Amino acid sequence: MVLYTLLTIDPQEYPWNKYYKEHFKIYNGVIKVLPVGKNRLEVIKGYCKLHSIDIGKSYAYSDHYSDIPLLENIGNPAAINPDRKLRDYAKKNKWKIIDVRM
Repeated sequence: MVLYTLLTIDPQEYPWNKYYKEHFKIYNGVIKVLPVGKNRLEVIKGYCKLHSIDIGKSYAYSDHYSDIPLLENIGNPAAINPDRKLRDYAKKNKWKIIDVRM
């Protein structure tokens, strides 16, 4: 699962919104969980479980250290234009680091 696709889909279909809609049968336009840090990991895990997606074979990337919990649990993590904390953590864990700044 490439999380970049979240930028290209309708907000009602975001995993954290769709998860609540499908799991609790409600969607009122209000995000129940702010999907950052550990919350993002839990929402993505729930979405992957709901759709039988193997998180261990999935891909994710981030530019901010707050996504370390998600990246630690994804099969193929990458740091894209990472902040200093994420860059250091990615180096320590031998994750792919990609710099595309212009």
